[in-house]
Formats: sequence, structure tokens, C-alpha cells
Amino acid sequence: MKSDKQIEVLAGVASCQRQARRNKWLYLPIALALSVGSLFSGSLALIAIALLYASDVVELLLSSVATRLTQRQEEDRVVLGYGRLEIATELAGCVAVALLSASVIYHGVMRLNSPHLAQGWIIVVLVSVLIGIELLVFSKPAPTSWRRRKIGTSPPLWSDRLAFLLPVLAGGVAILLLGSGRTDTIIAVLLSGALLWFALRGIGEALRSSLLGAPSNLDAADVVQQIISVEGVQDIHHLHFWRLPEQRLAIDAHVVVTVPNWPKAEAIRDHIEAILIHKFGVEHSTLEMETPDRELDSCHVYGT
Repeated sequence: MKSDKQIEVLAGVASCQRQARRNKWLYLPIALALSVGSLFSGSLALIAIALLYASDVVELLLSSVATRLTQRQEEDRVVLGYGRLEIATELAGCVAVALLSASVIYHGVMRLNSPHLAQGWIIVVLVSVLIGIELLVFSKPAPTSWRRRKIGTSPPLWSDRLAFLLPVLAGGVAILLLGSGRTDTIIAVLLSGALLWFALRGIGEALRSSLLGAPSNLDAADVVQQIISVEGVQDIHHLHFWRLPEQRLAIDAHVVVTVPNWPKAEAIRDHIEAILIHKFGVEHSTLEMETPDRELDSCHVYGT
């Protein structure tokens, strides 16, 4: 049974997830405004930024559909439920972002041969307003336990999005002051390349999850070290990590408790579960407590 503190942490993470989903719906009008602005300004960089926000909207729409499907009850033929559908939709979203990013890069390279002078003042106004929105609305930090497990096709934190916006703002200022026709295109190609990298990383993460692999943002060695450092724990083996629906993490393991501390096995289990929740954001853990005489010599730390 989880302690009051553990329940409080999980409630905080759930609240942060709900707030993040609500914020993402604001990305839709932002993406539309950037798309319209790119048409009037002729800016390819604004299209790249619109793609950044649109990717989060697509991810939200697909995950909403997947969440509804995963809420269906397990059946005798689908004993683990429909949670893998979430990974399939995530993979589809990553592939879409990768293709669109590659398209922007292609058009940007083609435009370098025939430079086009974008309307710098439209870029400066739009991006300045957007930076203000980011600072006022999206700058609330997420709990560490949630940031550890966040997986997505685009930068998850508002500070990372600012890293995309500031070069576009600088490019708009450069266009106004210097009249450079290639500045906007070069920035668009670089930003689209970064988005393509995020999308490819998301594809790899989705494939890893589909194979029941440990999430890349979880340090398995650190988890083992934290568990073994608990007083009364002698060893750990048969450790498995995998991902549940809604990007929740799960762990199961056999924990070997020293003979003198065996009467405190339940308290040791509670301590380990608290560490997993607070330090790693692992909400679901199945720990089998054992005495040293039950441990097999051929057991491995990870896997079977």
C-alpha cells in the first residue's frame, strides 16, 4: 500500500499531466497564426516554428484517441489491455513530423539557390508575442519525476522552445537591419534539422517501447544502485523495466534481504517504492522480497 506522501507525489504528477494537456490545446491557434504569418511574410523559419507547435498538437490528438482506446477493459484474448495502441500512435506522429521536417529542409536548400527576402517586421512581431506567451503561460516547471519520463517528438520544456524561437527573432532583426535574403532560410533549415532529430529519436523510443525495452530516459544502473544502497538489501536480480500507457514506468524485481533484516522486509519494500516514485517517477513496481538462501547463483541483475 502506498504511503500518503507517495499518493501526494502521484497526484502532483497527474495534475501536471492534465495541465500540460490543457496547455497543448493552445498550441493549435499558435500554429495556425504562425502558418498565416509565414504566408504573408514569406518566411520559411515561421513554418518550422509552426511545425514545432503543430507536432505537439498532433501528439495530443493521437494520444487522446489512444487513451480512450486503452481505457477499454482487458479481455481474455487481450490480457494486457490496449496500452500498446498508444505507442503505435506515438510512432505515427513521429513519422509524420520527420517527413514534414525533411520537406522543410528540402525546400530550404532549394531556396538557398534563389534567395527570397522575407518580411522581417512580421517575423519580429509574431515571435516577440509568442515569446511573451511562453514566459507567461508555459513557464511553470514540471515535477522532476514527470520530466524524467517525458517522451515526445518535440522539445518538452518551454525553455527548449525558447531556444527555437530566439534564433528566428534574431533572424527577423537581421533581415530588417541587413536585408539578408538567406538568413531566414538558413535558420529554417537548422531548426527543421533539429526537429527531424527529435522525431527520429521519438521513433527509436517508440520502437524500444514496443519491444518492452527500458525507456532511454531511465538510468537502469542508477536504479540498481539506489535499491542496493537501502539498508538491509543484499542484492537484486531479475530486474525488468517497461512502459505502461500514458508514459508511466513500471519495474519488477527480486530483492534479496539480509537474514537479520528479514523481519523488516515489508518496511524495506515501502522504502524502495518511495525511492522509485520520488527519484525516478516509477508509479508501478512489483518487488518480490527474498532471503539469501533462495537466490540462485546464475541469476542476472537484468532480465530472466
